[in-house]
Amino acid sequence: MKLTFRIEYRTEWGEQICVLFNEMDKVALELSTIDGYHWEGYAEVHPMPQSYRYAVVRDGKTVRKESGRIPHVLPQGIGEKELQICDSWRDQPLAS
Repeated sequence: MKLTFRIEYRTEWGEQICVLFNEMDKVALELSTIDGYHWEGYAEVHPMPQSYRYAVVRDGKTVRKESGRIPHVLPQGIGEKELQICDSWRDQPLAS
């Protein structure tokens, strides 16, 4: 399965947007950008992860990540296809 991730998120110089699969804090995919706002990347995955979230990484260390309470969920059982994901950052609720 080929997953293509696209997200708009403003970063500072030297920061990287990464995808974390299945609630692990291990970086699974580093996205790339040409303007620091539009991020894109793809990964070939087998088996298909159930969920993911985004993180901002600087110098190899996570400086910010999405709240883990409501992860992004990937559709299961769609076979060997290509899935394009146009996404947005899910921030922590204000009351948290």
